[in-house]
Amino acid sequence: LSSKFCRAITRHNFVSKIWTTKVRNFSESNKPQRIVVCKENEVTDGMMKAVQVGPNPDNIILLAEVNSGLYAVGGKCSHYGAPLHMGFMNGYNVMCPWHAAEFDVRNGEMTTAPGIKSIPKYKVGVVNKEVVIEVPNEKKDNVAQYINNRRMVKRDPSNETHFVIVGGGTAGHMAAETLRIEGFTGKITILSKENHLAYDRVVLSKNFDASVDDILLRKQDFYDEFGIEFRKQAEVKMIVPDQKQVVLGNGEQITYDKLLLASGSAARVPPQIQEAVSSIKNVVTIRNAEDHKKIKESLPTAKDVVIIGGSFLGLEAATSLRRKLPDANITIVEFDPKPLERIFAHDIANLLIQTQISKGNRVIAGVSAKSINQENGKVKSVTIPTQTGEEEIKADLVLVATGAQIVTDYIPPSLLNPKDKSVKVNELLQTSDPNIYACGDIASFHSELTNSHERIEHWQVAQAQGMRAASNMAGKRHEYDDLPFFWSNQW
Repeated sequence: LSSKFCRAITRHNFVSKIWTTKVRNFSESNKPQRIVVCKENEVTDGMMKAVQVGPNPDNIILLAEVNSGLYAVGGKCSHYGAPLHMGFMNGYNVMCPWHAAEFDVRNGEMTTAPGIKSIPKYKVGVVNKEVVIEVPNEKKDNVAQYINNRRMVKRDPSNETHFVIVGGGTAGHMAAETLRIEGFTGKITILSKENHLAYDRVVLSKNFDASVDDILLRKQDFYDEFGIEFRKQAEVKMIVPDQKQVVLGNGEQITYDKLLLASGSAARVPPQIQEAVSSIKNVVTIRNAEDHKKIKESLPTAKDVVIIGGSFLGLEAATSLRRKLPDANITIVEFDPKPLERIFAHDIANLLIQTQISKGNRVIAGVSAKSINQENGKVKSVTIPTQTGEEEIKADLVLVATGAQIVTDYIPPSLLNPKDKSVKVNELLQTSDPNIYACGDIASFHSELTNSHERIEHWQVAQAQGMRAASNMAGKRHEYDDLPFFWSNQW
């Protein structure tokens, strides 16, 4: 699954076991409740136990023993709620079994993406040779509830230092949050060209029931509380490093002390269908929240769906739509001979094709869409070439999942790689300009795995690099050496 998992398995033994416990109340109702977990000799070094509090099986605390010390924290990952006792101990960190987020059991702090919030910590000790956890009364019905990192500081108006972040995605958000965790009390401004706060972009191709409000990483009150200015519809036109200025599309100039570039990617659309994407109703890319909204609005009447592109997004969308539209005709058109064969090789590519076919989806590989056709402004069909001529595939909804292109056209050429227009950074995610950092999709970073510069377009990498870059902007020297982790819903 991941070299992170392999490293954890080889370095640490682990045992997990569900324990259902009874709660002993103090006579005074305002005092903590004591949970007797087990006998002292029933817990050994490296062991994890899930402690269920009350009748709700999801109301769990994780008990762990590391280096002869006992620790108790909330039992669910703050990313998607995975049960942490099913994961692995990696030193003092517990690693989520689903997507490899890590939390320090000594304090509950999230240390590795893709978690967002931290998890609560509880007092634990040994009383009369029994392991006892103390839970405040106000927490007893929700012991796994996620919390803000305890080290986060708030804005100090007297600190006029200004850090600007270009990009309102997960990298930009995690950078802003990390700056406050690292004790930075100056001004933080996030510039986002979208009209939404930062949200969980990976959901867009996996769940067509979710709304934007459902997938926000944080609500507005969080940014208000910690003095983070999140500016929507603030597209950056250019950067002037000599003057330490960011220039917006409306001409506004914003001065920075340090700058983080985290502008991510936009949808890549083949030239022959660009006009159709911009002008025909029900032809939609799968890239942002507005795309997701358009797709959702089209689903109630969708009977013939064509997905152009057999990438991760395209296949995930096909899987999700099949669950949503069990009676619809769904066709995947992929340019390569087999979807994802260049990444996963022949056997796995075949498995992915067979998985789609088994769901009732049609897969046409080795061809590209020649045109998208409309009638009265609404999509009617997709034309593809065949050995004998052309085929016109009926369509009332077309999703375009033909890759992504990085957004770096606003960045000075002196900071870009001439070949692919990415931003080259050092091990601290710092560019050739010491006051400018870059992370996420646009950053070309040194990888210890390949001993070369790599660029990775994925959620977990963007989060992790946003955190690391922010830490270095705040004065630390934390090299980015994380092992990338990727996941995809194909079943």
